Amino acid sequence: MLNRIFIILFLAIVTLSCSSTKKTTSNGAKNENYSLNAEIIDAVTEYTNGNISKAESLFQDVLNKDKNNSTALYYLSNLYFQKQDVTLAIDYGKKAVQSDDNNDWYKIQLAQIYMAVKDYDNCASVFEKVVASQPEVLEYWQQLGAIYHIKGDKKGELSVLDRMEKRFGVNETTSMQKFYLYREQKEYSKAEQEIKKLAKAYPTQSRYYSILAEMKMKDKDYDKAFEYYNKVQSIDPDNKDLNFTFANYYMIKQNDDSVYHYLSKAVQQSDIETATKVSIIYSVYGSRVDTDSLTFERFFSLLQLMENSGDTTECQVYALLHTGYMRKTDFNNAAISARKAIDKGCVDYSLYQNLLFALSTQNDADQMIKTADEVIETYPEQPLPYLFKGVNLEAKKDYKNAIEALQLGVSLCGKDKALLEDFYMNIGDCYYQMKNFEECFSYYDKVLEINPNNNFVLNNYAYYLALQDKDLDKAELMASKVVEQYPDNYTFLDTYAWVLYKQGKYQQALEVMQQIKGEKSLWEKTYLDHYNAIIEKIKTK
Repeated sequence: MLNRIFIILFLAIVTLSCSSTKKTTSNGAKNENYSLNAEIIDAVTEYTNGNISKAESLFQDVLNKDKNNSTALYYLSNLYFQKQDVTLAIDYGKKAVQSDDNNDWYKIQLAQIYMAVKDYDNCASVFEKVVASQPEVLEYWQQLGAIYHIKGDKKGELSVLDRMEKRFGVNETTSMQKFYLYREQKEYSKAEQEIKKLAKAYPTQSRYYSILAEMKMKDKDYDKAFEYYNKVQSIDPDNKDLNFTFANYYMIKQNDDSVYHYLSKAVQQSDIETATKVSIIYSVYGSRVDTDSLTFERFFSLLQLMENSGDTTECQVYALLHTGYMRKTDFNNAAISARKAIDKGCVDYSLYQNLLFALSTQNDADQMIKTADEVIETYPEQPLPYLFKGVNLEAKKDYKNAIEALQLGVSLCGKDKALLEDFYMNIGDCYYQMKNFEECFSYYDKVLEINPNNNFVLNNYAYYLALQDKDLDKAELMASKVVEQYPDNYTFLDTYAWVLYKQGKYQQALEVMQQIKGEKSLWEKTYLDHYNAIIEKIKTK
């Protein structure tokens, strides 16, 4: 039903309690009216009980006796609309209004029918009459404005809003609706006047000056915008958005120092969400933070201010701090920030990976193994944590478990040759410490297949072959290759000299050793032992 039952009953009672449109003193006429009213009551009763067909018949009987009976016309309009006979619903609705033009409920029902069938022109026309008859009812004005809005008639909607303002005075709802309408029509001057009107009517409300300031910023009238922003500050000095607002203003004015000044104040405000702060400072500095050192320092210091002011709930702050500390090579704080970020919910493999890199600088094998196991548990398909675990088990001389971890990592490397190179090298080192030289050399060969210029493997491989008095020609080629690339590296020179010594090339070995500069008393013991052995062979030759 288009109206609630209590409205229907109310209308029936009101209609029946009124005197007939024909005044008579005849007892016969009175009896006729009483009979008709009784029929109407019966019809309304059937209608409210859902007996639509019976109600329709009874209302038609009433019209047969009184073709202008507004109550019957009203109910039949409603009834036919329920039966989806729109033509009859509108026809009876119009007749009901014509029969009793003072009854606004009839007009409202007719307008509702027009609205339902999207006949917005007639709907608006009928509702204009409702407003005209009861101009003191604000709700009717609002409904009329909504009709014009749905109709897409901005001119009509503005007319309603203007008339509402004249009757009820300036208020935010009306003026803001006009503001949006004028803005949609690009009548910016009129839109601005609506906000100024509100600012004048409500001088203690700062938000209107904020809107005016934003409008002036869009117009690039920055001086006027700044004036309005200062007005906001004078009215509401604790406005939580002001610092970000001023920062934005100075960013447009390209005053970087002032931008940073206001952002520094804003990020320390407890009434602004951490995520909002991060988003804004990243929008200001994000595009330059990786390429400009001053931008990076300011961005990083803002993050530190956030942390120091108590923004410790958002893991993103710590994740960004961790990145900053890594860039500054402050690996201790980088590890601390990464751990806090992870503990607060930033579970991301790259963060775990960086945590491992940061911890690797601290020479704490137990901590490294524990963290690597944590990462492996969370990301078992990633190979790098196995490398960190294996290397640190190797440092603890747990070579068997180190090899097991490294072999698992190898199975996950796929075609990543650079990573395979690191795994093979460390597996070879472990086997050497276990005196399994054949396996050691086998893995060194795998490394050199991937990277023939791996200087560490070339050096160690050559030295270990020399110690084994094995494949000395191969050892000489590897050692000389390294020295050729790094002629000032004392370790590489010592290895090359020792390989030559093992080959019986003592004079050549001495010449290589003599390239190690500095007082021999300051040499490493191994270098000195090798030097003395070479000298001794030359003397006894």
